[in-house]
Amino acid sequence: MRSRWNSAVGLIEYKSRQLNFVGLEISCDNIFTTFTLEATFANVASLQTLLLKKEKQRFNFLILPIGNIIQGGIRMEVLHKLQNMFNDKLDPRMQSHLRNVYASIASATLIASLGAVIHLNGYWEGGVLSGLGSLILMIMLATSRNPEGKDDGKRFAYFNGLAFCTGLSTGPLVELVWDINPSVVISALLYTCVIFGSFSLSALFAREGKFLFLGGPILSIASTMLLSSVLNIFIRSTTIAYIHLLLGLGLMSAFILYDTHLMMDKVRMGDRDYIWHALSLFIDLVSLFKHVLVLLADKEQSNQRRNKKSSNR
Repeated sequence: MRSRWNSAVGLIEYKSRQLNFVGLEISCDNIFTTFTLEATFANVASLQTLLLKKEKQRFNFLILPIGNIIQGGIRMEVLHKLQNMFNDKLDPRMQSHLRNVYASIASATLIASLGAVIHLNGYWEGGVLSGLGSLILMIMLATSRNPEGKDDGKRFAYFNGLAFCTGLSTGPLVELVWDINPSVVISALLYTCVIFGSFSLSALFAREGKFLFLGGPILSIASTMLLSSVLNIFIRSTTIAYIHLLLGLGLMSAFILYDTHLMMDKVRMGDRDYIWHALSLFIDLVSLFKHVLVLLADKEQSNQRRNKKSSNR
C-alpha cells in the first residue's frame, strides 16, 4: 500500500504521520518532502483508480475527490497566511482604506467591461465623445477632492461614469482584437488581473516607502518614450513600436508599485480620498490591459501568418 502511494502520487512529504481523507486512512512512514504539488494533483486520479480496483473490499464507501480536498486545504491555508500578514503589516485604518480603494476599482472594472460590451454590440460606439466624457469626469473628480474620504455617493458616481466612458473608448481596440481571435481578449483580461494583483500584493507587503524612488525613473522613461513615439510617426518603425509596447508593459507594472506606495504614504499623512486613489490605480490597470492586449494580438497574428504559410506549402 505504501509503495503504491509513493509511486502513484509522489506527494508532499510527511514523516511518521497519518493522512485522513474522508474516511480513507493511509499510514505513511518516512516520506520526505521532495515532490511537487503539481505532481500530486496530476496523479490523484491514478490513486483513486488504484484504490477502487485493488482495495475495493477494504474501501467499500464513496471516496470523495482527494485532489479537491488537498488543493482546497492548501488554498485556504495560503489565504489564511495572507490575511495574517495583512493584519500584522497594516493598521485597521489602512486596511479600511484599502478595502474601499480596491472595492471601487472592482466596481469600475465591471462598469468599464460593460462599456466595452456595449460598444461591441453596437448599442453605443466609443470614440471622441466617450473620450471627452472621461476627461470631463476626471476634472470633476479633481475639483471635488475630499482628503477626509467622505463621499455622499456623487464622486463614486463620477468615478463609475468615467470607468464607463473608458470602457467605451477601449471598445474599438477590443473589437479589433476580437475579430482576430476572441480568446485573446479573455487571455488579456486574465493576464492583466494576475499582473495587477501580483504587483499590488508586492507593494502592500513590501517595506514602507520602498518603491517611492521609482517616481523619478518612471517619469524619465515615460518622457523618453513619448518623444520617441512622436519621432516614430515619421520613421514608422515596427521595431520601435514593439519595443515601446514591451517598455510600456514594464512601465505600467512599475506604476502599480509606485502608485500603491504613494497612496499608502498619503493615507499615513491624512489623505483618505479613496476615490482619487482608486482612480490612479484604475488608470494603471486600464493601461496595463491595453499593452497586454496588443502584445497578445500581435503574437496571435504572427501565429496565424505562420500557420497560413505552412498550410500553403
